[in-house]
Amino acid sequence: MKLRVGPELMTLMQKAQRVYEVRYSDMAVKALNKARRVRPDLSGVDAGSTYKGQAIRLQLLPGQEPDQEYLRKVLKWYLDQHSYKVEPVPESDLIEGIDYTIKEIKD
Repeated sequence: MKLRVGPELMTLMQKAQRVYEVRYSDMAVKALNKARRVRPDLSGVDAGSTYKGQAIRLQLLPGQEPDQEYLRKVLKWYLDQHSYKVEPVPESDLIEGIDYTIKEIKD
């Protein structure tokens, strides 16, 4: 299925893809499954305009080809529930490629 998404929704999907390492198709399937279980009120969800957007190809499960507007709203609702903060990697004095030995500390 091809889905036309606007730039705002595409930005959210790209963030989720980078942080959670999930394909767009998997996002759509998870969003549809959660919306089927929870049955959210999507009347207040604005998926944004598709103007200046792009089309993405999704591989959905058999029988899971909803209306495009509904799918955009469900994706927006689903992605708004997640945090996209990347935790910084702690600094270390260790150097990659060097073997270290651990000494036992006796009290």
